[in-house]
Amino acid sequence: MKKNNGGITLIALVVTIIILIILAGVSLNIILGDNGLINKAKGAKEKQEVATVLEKLELLKAEILIEEHQVNINNYLAKLGTEDIKEKYKVNYIESETGLNYAYVLLENKYRFLIEDTLNGNVLITHIENTEKEEIEVTATGYKGVYDGTEHEITITCIPSDAKIEYSTDGENYSTTKLKYTNLGEYTIYYKVSKLGYNTVTGSETIIIEDNIVPSQAQIEISGSTSTTSLPVTLNAKVSHIDNESGVNIEACKYVLNTSNESITDESSYTGTFSSNEESISIELTSATEYYLHVLSVDSAGNSIETIKGPITVTAKYHTHSSSCNKRCSGPSAGWYWDDEKDMSKFKCRICGGTGYVSGDDDDSGTVYYCVANTTTIGCGKNTSTIDKYTITY
Repeated sequence: MKKNNGGITLIALVVTIIILIILAGVSLNIILGDNGLINKAKGAKEKQEVATVLEKLELLKAEILIEEHQVNINNYLAKLGTEDIKEKYKVNYIESETGLNYAYVLLENKYRFLIEDTLNGNVLITHIENTEKEEIEVTATGYKGVYDGTEHEITITCIPSDAKIEYSTDGENYSTTKLKYTNLGEYTIYYKVSKLGYNTVTGSETIIIEDNIVPSQAQIEISGSTSTTSLPVTLNAKVSHIDNESGVNIEACKYVLNTSNESITDESSYTGTFSSNEESISIELTSATEYYLHVLSVDSAGNSIETIKGPITVTAKYHTHSSSCNKRCSGPSAGWYWDDEKDMSKFKCRICGGTGYVSGDDDDSGTVYYCVANTTTIGCGKNTSTIDKYTITY
């Protein structure tokens, strides 16, 4: 029996199929891959389209040369911005800034170019593949702290670092001048960060300056009588409130006069108010005791401190008998007057007030009459419970 040597073996068939699959994969990659024929064809088409648009932009320079004999960033952008050119070239936007020698333009919603002034009578036009504007990385930090008398501002860092930073208090009117604050309060600062070729970034941060430092002790100067024969007596107190941070809130400052040197915990216990700083107030002392003037100083942040001035002491000086308290009525120096004219029995002594019998000449000359008590000791009429005067110390 003869063998059939003309057939295809199974192994050969499998090998053939594998080879065909490999060839098919290679072919597909060549055609459809990232670097395949189709993508290359697309790339070539895009390059051709870019070249066509670039040629239009280059030809525009020739028109400007004919009209103005030179080309620079200003006259080129002015020409590109005219209505007919914008419509003809399908210009979407022109992004420029005064003082800079470059600008960005977008045409047909997909072709972005950088226009640079060469400063030698020409402009350089370069295609930028990325049609989207780049993003600026911005980090903004506010401030919160205690009043210290120095200026505070928000901090902004950005990438790229040469981006333009502007500030505003209302979010509408911006300036490159930094906003700085010293006094107590909460301040909102709006910022805008921009750069040609980048999307503008806006935002806001807050500066909070607080005051948690209590005012200084009030200065109290008391003046007035140091002695009086009767009460009440009025003294004056000049009160100066001091706060070096947020300032004195004079309308919240108060005072009261009482007989306790203990601090006041209930603010409603204060009965007097101030209308100005360094104000003089009147203090009425009504009895012999120790007084204390309590002054509450309050700053604009609501911090407060109590100052106690005292003791202001009123002391009663009681009568003490002395030799001068006992007097003798003698001689005409005593002095006389009639209760009833010519009725000598009703003469009165001006020293002791005695009436009645009068010894001496009765010629009513009034010069040699003597009190009947001219040999009698006359007292002062006071006792040890009698208050001669009050002394005030402060």
